[in-house]
Parts: sequence; C-alpha cells; structure tokens
Amino acid sequence: MKAKTGLFTFYSLLFVSTIFFSSPQTILAQQQTTIPFDTLNWEKVSCNNWNMDADSIAVFGTDYRAPGIIESKDFFDFSQSEVYIKWKVNAVGKFMAATLYAGGYALGNLVTTDHTCCDSKLIQENQWYYTQVKFHADTSYTAIRSTGDFYDNGGTFFDSLRQKVTPKRWELGIKNGKIKAMLHDNYGGDKCSFTLGSVLLKNAVKISEPSIIATKSYNFEDGKIPPEMFHDTNSTWNIADTGFQSHKSIFLEQTPGHSSWIEMNVTGAAKVSFDARFVSGYSWNPVMSASFAIDTLNMITLDRSNKGCWRHFEWMIPDPFAHHNLRWYSNYPGKYAQDNSKLWIDNITVYYTVATGVHTVKDNTIQSVRIFPMPVTKSTTIEYHLNKPAFVQVEVFDITGRKIQALESENKPAGTYRLKWKPLPGMVSGPYFCRISTEKGFVMKKVVIEK
Repeated sequence: MKAKTGLFTFYSLLFVSTIFFSSPQTILAQQQTTIPFDTLNWEKVSCNNWNMDADSIAVFGTDYRAPGIIESKDFFDFSQSEVYIKWKVNAVGKFMAATLYAGGYALGNLVTTDHTCCDSKLIQENQWYYTQVKFHADTSYTAIRSTGDFYDNGGTFFDSLRQKVTPKRWELGIKNGKIKAMLHDNYGGDKCSFTLGSVLLKNAVKISEPSIIATKSYNFEDGKIPPEMFHDTNSTWNIADTGFQSHKSIFLEQTPGHSSWIEMNVTGAAKVSFDARFVSGYSWNPVMSASFAIDTLNMITLDRSNKGCWRHFEWMIPDPFAHHNLRWYSNYPGKYAQDNSKLWIDNITVYYTVATGVHTVKDNTIQSVRIFPMPVTKSTTIEYHLNKPAFVQVEVFDITGRKIQALESENKPAGTYRLKWKPLPGMVSGPYFCRISTEKGFVMKKVVIEK
C-alpha cells in the first residue's frame, strides 16, 4: 500500500510540474522585479498596525476576527508573469486564516492555523511557506505552495491549485492588479500577524500612471447626492458632518438582511480615488462586508472594525475609453440590527485622461478619418482630411492614456493626407488609440494590434 501511495505522489508531482512549466504561452526573456518593503511600494488598507524592515513586512490583525490587509501601491499586468512570494504567519496559538492575492484572485486554497475550516489547509505558525504562481495564456493560473524553498528550487511540495479566470476579471484584475496579503477571522485579534519575506515578479509589467487632463470631485459639502450618482432603495443614504477634516460625508446606516449600494457611470475615466470608513457595531460579526467594485467586480474590500478609521484608496480603471460602472456597497445578510454600523464615503475623485475626447470632442477642421487595414498586423494607413490649413499632431496612446508614439507634428495646408504607421517592436497585441489634433480640438480613433 505504501508503494502505491508513493507512486501516486510521484505522478501527482509530475503532473503539477508539467502544468506549471509547460505553459502554452510564449516564452519571454525573464524580467525580474523585486518589490522592496517600504512605504513607497506598500500601503495599509485597514485599521491595523504593520512593521517593516529591509527583509520583511508584517501586517497585524485589526480587532478580534477583524482583518489586517496590505497591498502593493503599484498596479501590474500579470497576464504573462510568474509571482514568487515567501510568507509566514503568527496566530499566537489560536485560529486565523491567511490569503495571498494577485489581481483579485487568491493564490491558493484557504489556509488556517490551529484547525481546518471550510476546506482549508492547516499550516504551522512561524514557518516559512513559498508560493509560486504562473499565469497562462488560456486565462488560467497555477499556484504551487511548498516548504523549505520555492518548488522549482527544490522545495517540498505542500499543495497546488489550477484556477480558470473569468474574461472580465482577467481584463479588470489580472491585467490591472495588485499584490495583496490579508489575515482574517483571527481569534488572536491584533496580536496575529502575516509576514512577507520576499515578493519577486517575473515578466510582470508595471502599469504607468495615465495622462490626466481633467478631474471631478465629490465632497458632499452641499448636503446633496449628485444627480449622476444613483443608489438602491433597500437603505437610506444620508449626508452629515462626520468630523473627518470638518467635512460632510455620505453614509449608509446598515439595514439587516440587505445589500445596499451607491454608484455612478463614467466614460473616459482612467483612475478613481476616495476615502472610506467602515464602522461595525460588532467587529466580530464575520458576515458584514463593504467593498468597491468596477463593473460589478470587487476591487477593494474595506476593513470592518469598531475602530472605524478613515482610509484612502486609489484604483486604476483599465480601458478608460470604455464605459464603466463604479459602485460602493455594503452587505449584511444577517437578521439582527447592528448598532452604529455605518459605511462612510468621502472625497470621491474621478480622473479623466485623453479618453474624454473619444466620443465627445470633434475638430471640424479634421474630417473623414480612416485607419486601414484593421486589425493591424504589420502596418496600417492613417487617412484624414483637413478642410482648412492647420498645425496637425498625430499621436498613438495605450489604453491607460500614456503616449506611445508621436507620428506627425507640423503645419499642413487643406487636403487629404495618408500616413503609414508601423507599430513599435515592443507594442503587444490589444487596443490602442490614435489621436489627430489641431489647435481647435481632436479626433480619436481606436486601433487594434494583432500580432
């Protein structure tokens, strides 16, 4: 019987190594990035404490059964990457759960201390574990956990997970995500900790800040909900003085048995920021939750604590040229009233990039814009007509609004012009935008590269 078990283990490990290392995606030159442990690269998104030095960063629980969460400040495109994270936990001899995320997806099955729960895997306190993840071209990822070292460096296999990612999450999260560490359901309260010993990214592309041309802010100082914001009818959203920087804020008094939300629709937005404070009358209640979502997908989970501190959040919006829904919501499926349980939101700011002009700004000087053939495989022709002399600029931007190429910049008489454009070698397949502008305005056209 032991021989059969050993043989099964051998073939299991062989299968795991095969799905991890035999990815169908193109083999890229390895570009490695280590995320340093400092406040320039990491931030708290909960009311907990944290400690860091050159070799590690530790996040502590907030309250009894209330989480502690840290995230990388930068956003990354993980779609063709590998992620290596060294980590350990300290549960002070009690039960707690721990989860690592990349792009909104858990990098492995739930792990817990003291005892298993909800199909979790039992881990030991103060022992280093090693998680390595590979994202595949078929919009899936493989995560392998090991002890002693990373599995591909001789570590002892602990467990593995192969997970398919939904197309929407792949675009909104995996291609536009952060690294997150979270401890939760911690019976040791703020004595529990989750420590990262190293975070290494291979071929993950850091997403640059977009070019912002306009912002719109909502601080609720006039005591009114802006007409572009909508809310559900399950609960009442109110505006009152919170004492937060002596400003008014909008808040929801949580109603048992309901999910409540406030939302707005945006076009041409590349980024959103806001301040939030989620106060739970009973911090131990694990079913209460509050989140921020883009197009109904959770991007940020807000801390639930009776401390109720204010936290600042920022999130990049992928494909700003498209229409997106931004939603803040609170969910409490329980049936008992929670005294003083509120979700507060303030200082919402939406940042608009060059995408603002894609549907609304048209220069009457520029007419009959065509780009062909489409999609672009090797080269394409950009054709436009000027009905009067003008100084013309032709530029190419990526989906975040970052300028990639300047193709023309000169005075031209009236007439029809054709410009041959060949994408730069480093430009990957996907959507881009061509902007043709004069002193009067501009016209934006979507360009799809297919290699």
